Amino acid sequence: MCVGHLLGPAVGRLLISATFAGTNAPPWGSLERLDPLVGGSTLEVRNVGGVLRRAAKLERIAGEELVQRHLRVCWESTGPVYNCSRCDKCLATMLVLREAERLGR
Repeated sequence: MCVGHLLGPAVGRLLISATFAGTNAPPWGSLERLDPLVGGSTLEVRNVGGVLRRAAKLERIAGEELVQRHLRVCWESTGPVYNCSRCDKCLATMLVLREAERLGR
């Protein structure tokens, strides 16, 4: 959020991916009704993707070259290879990418 405010005059808008899909999201992470309140005079903050589940969001961005080069989902791997390919998050992501025919990229 801090970087968004620093870049606010240049970018004008910060999009935050919704933590949960649906309108009955628990009070955890990003919330559609609260995110706009942290904006300011030079920065609009919007919560996006609340109607999509994690897999659908991943399918939508999987074709982007930047995503293919830099996607990091693993919180366990800290080495030069950002994803361990063994933890639950890595495996779930790999399944979605395989289904979308983007795993090799």
